Amino acid sequence: MLILMKKISFIIFALLLVGKCYSQSGEWASVLYSYSKGPVSPEYQYNYTVWIDETGSGKLTYTKSASTNTYEFTVSKEGLDKLNNALMKSQVFVISEDSLKGERTHIGGPEKSLLINRLQYAVQGSIPATIEIPIPVNEKYSDSINELYETIDGLVPSDVWDLARAQ
Repeated sequence: MLILMKKISFIIFALLLVGKCYSQSGEWASVLYSYSKGPVSPEYQYNYTVWIDETGSGKLTYTKSASTNTYEFTVSKEGLDKLNNALMKSQVFVISEDSLKGERTHIGGPEKSLLINRLQYAVQGSIPATIEIPIPVNEKYSDSINELYETIDGLVPSDVWDLARAQ
């Protein structure tokens, strides 16, 4: 009987561990990263958004010269792990949006922003349903936030980027 109880306890522990790992540890449901080239001549102006959900479904929506196209892609388990690591390293789940906001006014250049939708079970009490990375980001956190943005860009397959940029 003791052996059976140990086996059952082990199985329950293993299931809890797997469930916690699968829940993406940051408790996010989707991320929406936006990039805009900024104020430049119309022929050089473009913007895009990258949307990824916790299952690995992704979409790149790319706009250039008043033409918008959407491309679907899938992020691998390894890619989701990279995204989770970048989210954790950026500390977006523990730092308040007010603390993330930079003091300087954003003047010119590209604009980058991120909206993180939380998982349903995480949305309770004082936990916000969404986290928005402000423009500009506090210099104290800008390196890790920029690494997060680069990670998201890197999850879009190169053939999808090639299609989007060729429009």
